[in-house]
Amino acid sequence: MKARLERLTQGASPLPLLLLGLLYFFDEFDTAAFGVLAPNIKKSFGMSDSTYTTVVLLNLSIVLVLGVAAGYLGDRGPRRTLAIVCGIIAGICSLATGFVGTILLLFVVRVANGIGNLSNTTFQQSLLSDYYGPEARSSVFAVYLATPSIGTIAGGVVAGTLASAFGWRAPFYVFIVPIVIVALLCLKLREPLRGEADDAQSAQEVRDERAPSLPEALRTLWSVRTLRRQYITYAFHGAGFLPLAIALPLFYERIYHLGEAGRGVLTSADAAAALVGTLVVGPRLRKWIQTDLGKPLRWVGRMNFTVGL
Repeated sequence: MKARLERLTQGASPLPLLLLGLLYFFDEFDTAAFGVLAPNIKKSFGMSDSTYTTVVLLNLSIVLVLGVAAGYLGDRGPRRTLAIVCGIIAGICSLATGFVGTILLLFVVRVANGIGNLSNTTFQQSLLSDYYGPEARSSVFAVYLATPSIGTIAGGVVAGTLASAFGWRAPFYVFIVPIVIVALLCLKLREPLRGEADDAQSAQEVRDERAPSLPEALRTLWSVRTLRRQYITYAFHGAGFLPLAIALPLFYERIYHLGEAGRGVLTSADAAAALVGTLVVGPRLRKWIQTDLGKPLRWVGRMNFTVGL
């Protein structure tokens, strides 16, 4: 296994990919559980559809805004330490989800859990870009971005099974253990210099330079036409996906009368399809990038038509 991972990482240590991937994997256990058990949670707290939707949307909106702050902090602080702290916060708040007794406390712990999970899309991905060179990144990120799908597959089944046997709070008592263990194991990782995998000498020379301000960073990013188009696209993408993500567990229960186990299986099947897509694309990505940097994005555009249908 180690030899295979080292081939995938082009000879670099696979430990960062393994530990950060596991952290992402176990974080998705909690996310999958909350989705699968949404009808149970809604009934337990006596929430109407509108109240439940408002709680989830406010949670997502706050975490979305704080994601910008997390990125800003990651440009200035020790990303490895931030990733570890966020992992522990996510685990503690996952446990707290099983204990809270009011809607307000539920909202608070879910927002805090979302803040902990921000590490997966900010600090961790930034770290991977500095642990691994350009020749290995397509493979590294294909594996890393497959881990949440695997986590959802496992989390959906585990959450549905535990909840059907012991009640909806039971899964949240369990998930803290692997999350915190993996977060503490990340102490074995070193803090890389920003940009060292691309040019170690230049990274060393500029290590003490001032990071760009938020307005400067926004202007730089917005000036890249490809990024600008992606940002605009994501606004429409999110507008379609977020309501579905909230409504789908309720839809499974109300229209198809599925219990916890049935919803868990469907959630896992959905994630399995995403995993297959990631595994199919991963080996092709490096070849696409070598021939035409725009090719992967054009495939994204084509596939979004299929998603819409």
